[in-house]
Amino acid sequence: MNKKLIILFTIFLSLNLFGQNIEHVKDENTGAELEISSDNFPEPFFFDKDSSTYYKKEYIQKISSDLLKIDNTEILLTGHCTILEQKSNPSISINRIKEIKKLLIESGYDENRIVIKDEKTNQPRSSSPESNENRRVDWFIIQR
Repeated sequence: MNKKLIILFTIFLSLNLFGQNIEHVKDENTGAELEISSDNFPEPFFFDKDSSTYYKKEYIQKISSDLLKIDNTEILLTGHCTILEQKSNPSISINRIKEIKKLLIESGYDENRIVIKDEKTNQPRSSSPESNENRRVDWFIIQR
C-alpha cells in the first residue's frame, strides 16, 4: 500500500522548521514507496563529526509533544553521513537514526509510528562531501 507523505504545515509553521527537498523514498520495512506532496520539509537533526549523540533534547521533546497531538501519522527518519565517516564507522548513520528514535520514544512518541531508512552517503545535502550538512538525520511526517 502506497502512503502519501503529507506535510502538516501547522506544526512546521509553529516550529519554523523548513528545509530540504526530496521526491521519493522507499519504506525499508514494508517496501512501499512514499510519495512527497510538498517541496518543504523540516530541518534535519544535525550531528558532530564522527558522533551519533544528539544534544538538543529540548528540540526533540517539542517535536514529540506537537506530533502526539496529531492522529494517524508516522515519522520517517533517514540517516546520513559523510564519506570519511562511512569508511571509519559503517554504522554511524544507522546509529544516528537510533539516537533520534530513542529520544522520540523517551519523549512519549510511539515506537510503532517511526519508520527508518539508512541512506548513508547516498543523499548528500552539500556538494562538499565532508560538509557538516551531510551529518544528519532527516525527518518527515507521513499521513497514514
